[in-house]
Amino acid sequence: MAAGSSTYNPPAPTATPQQTNPSAIDCNSKTSRVDRISCRLEHGGEVSVPEACKGLPGEKECKEFYDRTKVCYDQPAKEKDRCFRQKSEYDFSESNKEKQYYVVALLYQLQYYVEEDYKNGKMSSEQAASFIEDIVKMKRDILSGKAYASIRSMLSAYRNRRGT
Repeated sequence: MAAGSSTYNPPAPTATPQQTNPSAIDCNSKTSRVDRISCRLEHGGEVSVPEACKGLPGEKECKEFYDRTKVCYDQPAKEKDRCFRQKSEYDFSESNKEKQYYVVALLYQLQYYVEEDYKNGKMSSEQAASFIEDIVKMKRDILSGKAYASIRSMLSAYRNRRGT
């Protein structure tokens, strides 16, 4: 499972209709986000728009940010952070949007840890989906411009629930 693939896993650019599995479960048809996430954890599948971006006014820009940052995830910690900063343009701009994207990238890393715990049998798909849903809510609130005090409160509740 690739980092964050429970909420974003775009189709391969070279995929053809013959390469798709018609009997595969369509997780995107699930009505609730937590059910889609749980389904993707269990069965995989493609997601063309990140869950955190779906329906937001800046959906296209948000998706482009996710596409830019995917190169960062295989790097060691310091390089990964540097990459997140570069791809979000955090170090080059005083704009709130760049800061939002940087924090979203950090939360994406938090999501990766949950996915790894699921993959390693440390939690069920339902537990992992619930934690990932919390992370997606935080990302959506950040991208929607909600007050950081509210986000900090959500993060604190997440940490207490997760035990980190």
